[in-house]
This record gives sequence, C-alpha cells and structure tokens, in this order.
Amino acid sequence: MMRLSFLLLACFAIASLLVPSGQAFNGGCEGYAVRFDGTNWLDAGHGAWSQPKDYTLEFWIKPYLTQPNALAVLGNFLRMERQGFGFGFLMEGDRIIFMDSQPFDGQLSASIPFNEWTHVTGTYGADGSALYINGRRVAHRPGRAALRYYTTDGFLLGRTLGKEAGFVGELAEVRLWDRQRAESEVAEDWNRPVSASSTGLVAYWAMRTSGDFFIVDETDRAQASATLAGPSRLPLISRACVTGCSNESRCVPAQGSINKRQSSALPDITVDANRAQSTMYIEQRSFLSTDCAVREGCAAAGTRVLLRFDTATPNIGRADLTLGNPAAGGGFVYDACHRHYHFSGYANYRLYSYDRTLTRVGRKQAFCLEDFEPISGWTGSRSLLPKFDCNNQGISVGWQDVYVANLDCQWIDITGITLGSYWLYVEINPVVNGARAFTESDYTNNVFWIPFRIVNP
Repeated sequence: MMRLSFLLLACFAIASLLVPSGQAFNGGCEGYAVRFDGTNWLDAGHGAWSQPKDYTLEFWIKPYLTQPNALAVLGNFLRMERQGFGFGFLMEGDRIIFMDSQPFDGQLSASIPFNEWTHVTGTYGADGSALYINGRRVAHRPGRAALRYYTTDGFLLGRTLGKEAGFVGELAEVRLWDRQRAESEVAEDWNRPVSASSTGLVAYWAMRTSGDFFIVDETDRAQASATLAGPSRLPLISRACVTGCSNESRCVPAQGSINKRQSSALPDITVDANRAQSTMYIEQRSFLSTDCAVREGCAAAGTRVLLRFDTATPNIGRADLTLGNPAAGGGFVYDACHRHYHFSGYANYRLYSYDRTLTRVGRKQAFCLEDFEPISGWTGSRSLLPKFDCNNQGISVGWQDVYVANLDCQWIDITGITLGSYWLYVEINPVVNGARAFTESDYTNNVFWIPFRIVNP
C-alpha cells in the first residue's frame, strides 16, 4: 500500500498528506481565506456595477483581537461622512455600521466574536435593511435612506474609502448581489456553495484562486477581480471547516454542544465530523479477486484509489443504544469471509462534487458496534467502564463507537476522480426500505457534509 503523490485538503493545508491540528470552522468553505494586516486591502473597481439600488453582501469573517478602534471590512463607504454602503465596526459598544449609511445601534441578538469564523449577510431594498449572522436575522430597519455611491472609488475589501484604519483579520467567500435576497434565501444557503451564474450574483470572491496581487472574481462575467492596494502581499491562508445537515436539500452548520441532551429517554447517535475531517487521507491499494473487500463489494479487483477517514459515532442521548447478541439476529448478518457479524443499515458514505452532484457511493459495514471510547469532554453521567462489545453490541450514553480509517471497507473508492473540490457525505442510521435500523430521539444530527479539496502537491 502507498499514499498518492497528490494532496487532500480537508479545508486546511495538508503537508505530505498528514493532517495538522486546526480550529474547526462551522461554515461552507473552499479551503482558503485572505488575511488582512491593517495596511493591505483589495480594490474591485466598478466592474460589478455602476450604481447599486438593491443589493446583498455576504461573507465569512474572522476578525482578530488586535483591531483598531474603527474599521471597515468591505464596501463603498466613507466613514467620516457616514455615506455609501458596506459593512464595518465601530468597536465602542459593538456598534455596527451596515448598509445605506446608517448604523444598527443597540444590542443585537447575536454577536461577531474575535478569532472565530462567523458568516455575515446584509441586505438592502424594499424591505429596508437587514443584518444576518450565521443565516439568522438579528437586526432589521424598515424604510430606505438615500444611498450614495462613490464613483471615484471602487468596491474595497479591507478598508474604507477614507483610508482610515484597515481591517485586521481574515475574509472568505465574499458574495455581492444586485438584488435584496429574501430572508428565506439567506437562511437556506448561507452555508452552501452557489452557482457562479446565480441570478443577481455580480461578484464572487471565493479566495481560492489568486496571484500575488489579485483575487479572482468567479462569477460567469468575471468583471470584478480585486487588485491589491497597500504595501504588503495578500497571503492566501488555509482554514478548517465542517458542516452538518438536517437533510440532503438544506445544509446547515454543525451547531450546539456534544453534551446536548434530549427530553426523550432514547439514544441519540450522531457523527464526529471533526474527526472524520481531520483523519482523511488518500491511499492507493491493490486488491485480489479473493480479498474480502472485493467479495463484499467494497472495491473492485486491481489497483484502486481510496479516500479513507475515521468514523466516530457518539451516543449523546438519554438512553443506551442496545442491539444485543448478534447471533440472535435482529439486523445482524454473519460474514463468512471476515468471520464476524455485520450490522445492516448503519451508515452511508457518498462523495459529491462541490455543486452537489453525486459522484461516488460507498458503504460502511459496522461489524461490531461497541463502547470503543468515552466521548471527550462529556459532562453528563455515563458508565465508568464500557458495557457493550462485539458479543453484546450497542453504544452507551456518553460513549462512542469508532471505526478507524485503516479498517477494511472504511473508505470511498475514488479511482479516476479529478482534482478539485468535493463534499464527503456521512449519514448514520439512514432510512432503508422506509424504516431506520433503530429508534433515536433526534434524527436531524445524523447527516454531515464535510468539504475538502484534492490538489497537486
């Protein structure tokens, strides 16, 4: 067996195919961001439009703690005159300047923390001005104010038009629309990729392709590539990310604590998506027709390319998942090749292209569901010793079953896949023939979408 000479980026850089530790990022990402140091910024000119009327700004932001007293993040905005449009902070009292020259004052129902990734959306139009944080509307002001557009300056990222204190932090996936997006649209796809030809999308800086001095506009028109202005080069940096979904049509971030408790006295099995992401690697392996993996349909004979990863499934519910003795039946099938029992219908793996086109389907054969290890950081009650093993299968509250990446069939066969961006889809306890394998208190945390890239080293 050997690992291939191209890189797998699970939304952060991987050197020699070994994944470094990194901060998990709740949000859709293409793997990179641009870091601003307070002296550099980007000027997109007037390529996107000449005179905006209705519009929407969307972006991921990670402001550093070392911010100046006042700053603009992006827009066509002159702070000293309170004119123009865009997004920025006045740090005293967490006041936010946003849209049509007027600030949103007072306490918001959500905040933008330092040193963490947050998604921000602002809309302006017939519905007035609205501010969204992570897809949820947190402020709204009805009515329109007079909107000024400075034609002598373009759309800037990282600074106001007045060249006051610049932004210190990271930006990613900036989208600019020439229409006011509805609240339902923002809630639906703030954390999802959008088509470069989406109606009303006039500029999209994904921060994934650049030269030393520009960031590419990835819309079909590509009229608004942003050029460096300032003394220092704009570094592309990596960022970690992981997303979860309540179903296949609407992707939302993996939110909440692993110590979430349900009111129903039932098990609740979920997926440790961070672990799956951080253990990803690509392997080239040769199979004989007599190998168990071939006989079980996990791979074809010959040389194959495999995407491998750990799957940890913690029980965060209020009751143990009890499956019992596999010899008694109840969803278990004995496999003569591996000489152990498989529990049917436990998990699905799929590979999607970045536009959500199904590319490959894999499967996981859970031959033994057991208390493999305690959940790290668990604060609820749990048994001190494991209750379940291969002879009496299940997962106790506060414990998790783990299938490490090097086990047989713990992969998706990606032979022939081209370089690019993809989503790993992991689903636990899926619906098969109209039913699930076991009852849980919550099924909305059974599906996760994990973005990654395959690139040349």
